Amino acid sequence: MSMSNKGCSHIIKYYGAINVLAGQTVEGVIDVYHCRKCKALFADLRRVGVFVTLPAKLGFEELEGDNEWLLLICIKGDEHKINLVQGKLGSKVIHECFDGNREIELEKEEEVFKTGETWHRVFRVNKYINKEIEILH
Repeated sequence: MSMSNKGCSHIIKYYGAINVLAGQTVEGVIDVYHCRKCKALFADLRRVGVFVTLPAKLGFEELEGDNEWLLLICIKGDEHKINLVQGKLGSKVIHECFDGNREIELEKEEEVFKTGETWHRVFRVNKYINKEIEILH
Protein backbone atom coordinates (compact mmCIF):
# COMPACT_ATOMS: atom_id res chain seq x y z
CA MET A 1 0.00 0.00 0.00
CA SER A 2 2.88 2.43 0.52
CA MET A 3 4.41 2.35 -2.96
CA SER A 4 3.63 5.29 -5.19
CA ASN A 5 2.21 4.83 -8.66
CA LYS A 6 3.64 7.72 -10.68
CA GLY A 7 1.20 6.99 -13.53
CA CYS A 8 -1.79 7.61 -11.27
CA SER A 9 -3.55 10.98 -11.28
CA HIS A 10 -3.73 10.88 -7.48
CA ILE A 11 -6.82 11.80 -5.51
CA ILE A 12 -5.20 12.45 -2.14
CA LYS A 13 -7.16 12.20 1.10
CA TYR A 14 -6.12 12.64 4.72
CA TYR A 15 -5.58 9.16 6.19
CA GLY A 16 -4.39 9.63 9.77
CA ALA A 17 -1.68 10.84 12.11
CA ILE A 18 1.16 9.51 14.22
CA ASN A 19 2.12 11.32 17.43
CA VAL A 20 5.85 11.30 18.16
CA LEU A 21 6.35 11.46 21.94
CA ALA A 22 9.26 11.93 24.32
CA GLY A 23 7.72 11.00 27.67
CA GLN A 24 4.73 13.33 28.15
CA THR A 25 5.93 15.78 25.49
CA VAL A 26 4.70 15.72 21.89
CA GLU A 27 7.80 16.24 19.73
CA GLY A 28 6.03 16.09 16.42
CA VAL A 29 3.23 14.68 14.33
CA ILE A 30 3.40 12.76 11.09
CA ASP A 31 0.37 13.49 8.93
CA VAL A 32 -0.35 10.60 6.58
CA TYR A 33 -2.34 10.87 3.36
CA HIS A 34 -3.21 8.26 0.75
CA CYS A 35 -4.45 8.19 -2.80
CA ARG A 36 -8.05 7.01 -3.05
CA LYS A 37 -7.28 5.39 -6.41
CA CYS A 38 -3.90 3.61 -6.07
CA LYS A 39 -3.57 3.67 -2.23
CA ALA A 40 -0.06 5.22 -2.36
CA LEU A 41 1.00 6.77 0.97
CA PHE A 42 2.25 10.32 1.40
CA ALA A 43 3.64 11.67 4.67
CA ASP A 44 4.60 14.99 6.23
CA LEU A 45 6.45 15.51 9.53
CA ARG A 46 5.56 18.54 11.62
CA ARG A 47 7.87 19.24 14.56
CA VAL A 48 6.30 21.04 17.52
CA GLY A 49 7.82 24.50 18.01
CA VAL A 50 10.02 24.30 14.90
CA PHE A 51 9.19 26.75 12.13
CA VAL A 52 10.48 25.98 8.67
CA THR A 53 10.49 27.86 5.39
CA LEU A 54 8.36 25.99 2.91
CA PRO A 55 10.08 24.95 -0.31
CA ALA A 56 8.93 26.49 -3.59
CA LYS A 57 7.76 23.05 -4.75
CA LEU A 58 4.12 22.40 -3.94
CA GLY A 59 2.48 19.04 -3.53
CA PHE A 60 3.38 15.75 -1.93
CA GLU A 61 6.72 14.02 -2.33
CA GLU A 62 6.25 10.61 -3.93
CA LEU A 63 8.11 7.51 -2.83
CA GLU A 64 10.91 6.36 -5.11
CA GLY A 65 10.93 2.74 -6.28
CA ASP A 66 9.98 0.28 -3.54
CA ASN A 67 10.87 2.64 -0.68
CA GLU A 68 8.52 3.27 2.21
CA TRP A 69 8.12 6.14 4.67
CA LEU A 70 10.26 5.73 7.80
CA LEU A 71 10.63 7.74 10.98
CA LEU A 72 14.34 7.83 11.84
CA ILE A 73 15.22 8.93 15.37
CA CYS A 74 18.78 9.96 16.29
CA ILE A 75 19.71 9.85 19.98
CA LYS A 76 22.88 11.28 21.56
CA GLY A 77 22.89 11.56 25.34
CA ASP A 78 19.70 13.38 26.35
CA GLU A 79 19.22 14.93 22.90
CA HIS A 80 17.31 13.54 19.94
CA LYS A 81 16.41 14.45 16.36
CA ILE A 82 13.53 13.11 14.32
CA ASN A 83 13.60 12.67 10.55
CA LEU A 84 11.04 11.45 8.03
CA VAL A 85 12.95 9.58 5.32
CA GLN A 86 12.33 7.31 2.36
CA GLY A 87 14.03 3.94 2.45
CA LYS A 88 13.72 0.32 3.41
CA LEU A 89 15.40 -1.93 5.92
CA GLY A 90 18.82 -3.01 4.69
CA SER A 91 19.26 0.12 2.57
CA LYS A 92 21.31 3.25 3.21
CA VAL A 93 19.75 6.68 3.68
CA ILE A 94 21.12 10.18 4.11
CA HIS A 95 19.56 12.05 7.01
CA GLU A 96 20.13 15.12 9.18
CA CYS A 97 22.03 13.94 12.26
CA PHE A 98 23.85 15.75 15.07
CA ASP A 99 27.00 16.31 12.99
CA GLY A 100 25.25 17.33 9.76
CA ASN A 101 23.97 15.16 6.95
CA ARG A 102 25.04 11.58 7.36
CA GLU A 103 24.56 8.26 5.58
CA ILE A 104 23.62 5.19 7.62
CA GLU A 105 22.40 1.70 6.88
CA LEU A 106 18.94 0.97 8.24
CA GLU A 107 19.76 -2.18 10.18
CA LYS A 108 16.80 -3.00 12.39
CA GLU A 109 13.19 -1.98 12.79
CA GLU A 110 12.18 -0.45 16.14
CA GLU A 111 15.35 -1.64 17.91
CA VAL A 112 18.08 0.82 18.85
CA PHE A 113 21.35 0.48 16.92
CA LYS A 114 24.57 2.46 17.25
CA THR A 115 26.45 4.16 14.43
CA GLY A 116 29.53 6.01 15.65
CA GLU A 117 28.63 8.05 18.74
CA THR A 118 24.93 8.24 17.90
CA TRP A 119 22.12 5.75 18.49
CA HIS A 120 19.40 5.35 15.88
CA ARG A 121 15.94 3.85 15.81
CA VAL A 122 13.69 3.29 12.77
CA PHE A 123 9.89 2.95 12.60
CA ARG A 124 7.81 2.09 9.52
CA VAL A 125 5.15 4.79 9.17
CA ASN A 126 2.50 2.45 7.73
CA LYS A 127 2.52 0.37 10.96
CA TYR A 128 1.76 3.33 13.24
CA ILE A 129 -1.03 5.27 11.52
CA ASN A 130 -3.38 6.64 14.21
CA LYS A 131 -1.00 5.46 16.95
CA GLU A 132 2.00 6.94 18.74
CA ILE A 133 5.74 6.38 18.68
CA GLU A 134 7.75 6.84 21.88
CA ILE A 135 11.32 8.15 21.57
CA LEU A 136 13.77 6.24 23.75
CA HIS A 137 16.49 8.12 25.61
